[in-house]
Amino acid sequence: MTKQDILRAEDIFGPNIGSIKGKRTHTKQKNVQIDLQDIPQEIMEKHGKVTLAVDVMFINKIPCVMTTSRNIHFGTAELVKKMKNNTLITSIDQVIQVYQICGFKIKAI
Repeated sequence: MTKQDILRAEDIFGPNIGSIKGKRTHTKQKNVQIDLQDIPQEIMEKHGKVTLAVDVMFINKIPCVMTTSRNIHFGTAELVKKMKNNTLITSIDQVIQVYQICGFKIKAI
């Protein structure tokens, strides 16, 4: 088999499709953007003070901080790089900031 034989085979059959499909690169996904809107006054009066349930869940051995608010049932998930107190507290602080931006007050965690 010579180099000319390989070139003729590519001309006849086309390029190796398996080789082409296997060389794609992974594209980076965009972050989720939160679109904050005015929350109706009735909801703020009834559910303005929020209780958060927080836990660490492992997905394929990767730790994530999961939060769910009682009554309004808003959930968040955040990837945690290291299982240290500082990183866990930072993740929870970010969730609290999202609630505060919307006008909610965290009464208990």
